Amino acid sequence: KVVYARSTSPFGTEPDVYIGSLNFEVIKDRLRELLDELAAIGDALEDPLVQTALQIPLPFLDDPNNNTIDELLTDDRRFRTVVTNSLLFTFASVTGKIVFGMVMALILNQRIRFRGMFRGWLLFPWVAPTFVTALTWRWMYDGTAGVINYVLLNLKLIDVPIAWLAESATALGAVVATNIWRGFPFFGVALLAAMQAIPADLYEAADVDGATA
Repeated sequence: KVVYARSTSPFGTEPDVYIGSLNFEVIKDRLRELLDELAAIGDALEDPLVQTALQIPLPFLDDPNNNTIDELLTDDRRFRTVVTNSLLFTFASVTGKIVFGMVMALILNQRIRFRGMFRGWLLFPWVAPTFVTALTWRWMYDGTAGVINYVLLNLKLIDVPIAWLAESATALGAVVATNIWRGFPFFGVALLAAMQAIPADLYEAADVDGATA
């Protein structure tokens, strides 16, 4: 059904305004799908295994005098380590993506040869499937056959191979580096689009005024 709205202009000269269309068959299909999903959830809740899982007692919730949560927040060293690593991972990853994305945008915003080809190469980490990226970097970080250890050993920068993902001193940095490599092209494309949206006249006016940044 197509819906129109009559013009509210005091002059009454504008034509009717088209608002949109409602396809009731599509709405009915969506409602049927929703009801089917709810029915599937209901069947799952009636499964004995699911009911058993839902009835697992949680002592720190059942006992009001239990201070497990307080101990978790104050005395559990593993909990503090997890929170610290999560904050470091987030801050380092986002900062690295912004920095490398800005460098990428500044380079590609210049009039250089083969700029289109460079754009395609730099977008590869972003468009590559995540599992391919994970497997590739896992092989590169391998402690025995990884290419990173091979290069560092040949350059005499290290004496023995490093298990990058097995040592606490290097595991977080290795994962952060992989995440930055995976995501910086997205930031670069966004920043490049913003730079190219600036009119060329502003750059010319800035050159005339002696701007250097």
